Amino acid sequence: MQSVLGMTEVTAFLQVQETQRRERLEIQVSGQWYAVTVDPMFNQQSAFNGAVYRVVDITDRRRAEESVRFLSEASAVLSASLDYKITLNKLSELVVPTLGDFCFFDVFGADEQIQRVAWRHGDPTKQEWFNQVQDNVPPQEVKYHPVTKALVEGESSLISKV
Repeated sequence: MQSVLGMTEVTAFLQVQETQRRERLEIQVSGQWYAVTVDPMFNQQSAFNGAVYRVVDITDRRRAEESVRFLSEASAVLSASLDYKITLNKLSELVVPTLGDFCFFDVFGADEQIQRVAWRHGDPTKQEWFNQVQDNVPPQEVKYHPVTKALVEGESSLISKV
């Protein structure tokens, strides 16, 4: 158990020894979540004698909770404004880093051009660079845009050099 809990085991034991009450905590180790319950043990003279640990993998539960939280926040963002540019910008803030390292939204304009209206990068040092690049990208004709190709052909495409 020491390899799973590390210092948590020692800290929880000392807390149980001091309070002589059950301690509960949730920890993350190498991408997995665990619920740890530590109960005090007493000898026949009611003196503290040790602790019993129960460790349960709750990774699936935590992921489900995070998904529900994300969907709830996304619903709030989507219903907060009728201005699609504001909505997509807020949505990009929510998507990064939950779903990816960066995100951008392109829209088809009335002029049959594709225009980037929102973007976000997860690394703050790269966000400024990302802003400069996006501000200097001209709208593209729909028929030459990679998104159009993906929609028409039903297959994604890899753009190796940007």
